[in-house]
Amino acid sequence: MLIMLPQMQKNTVPDLYLGQAYQVNVTSFDAVSTAIEDIIHEFSGRLDIFIANSGISWIQGAIVSGELTHYHDVVTTDLDGTFYCARAVASHWRRQKKEQTTIDGKKLEPPFKQGSFVATASISGHIVNIPQLQAPYNAVKAGIIHLCMYCPSLIYFLYKYLRY
Repeated sequence: MLIMLPQMQKNTVPDLYLGQAYQVNVTSFDAVSTAIEDIIHEFSGRLDIFIANSGISWIQGAIVSGELTHYHDVVTTDLDGTFYCARAVASHWRRQKKEQTTIDGKKLEPPFKQGSFVATASISGHIVNIPQLQAPYNAVKAGIIHLCMYCPSLIYFLYKYLRY
């Protein structure tokens, strides 16, 4: 699910908040990248805020009896999907920062300073939920938290273009 909102000027309250939720196959980088580009075209040609909010839960009980395909679905949807979103939006923020243009080549007004990337995780990434048997889900949500907050390489790549 992707939610994108245009940047708001300081000290202003817009009469209309533009926003839209989209269902996207986040297990495919190509699908994510294409969807983000299409959505940017649909709005003002720029990207300022991105919310990565997708995930599925581990629903098969103890890991010893759960299907490996379900494990891969949880990891791919939750963790890989967040990474794919971060990678796809970073390329647009880099272009906007360097060129100060929309996706269509028009001058950005107001100028682009940095974007905001929000990734939803879960309290399950911080604690073990007992008696729920969802170790894969907990591990993936911890991975999202570390990817977005503590991963030096992601922060290093995004730091010029990201508000954090």
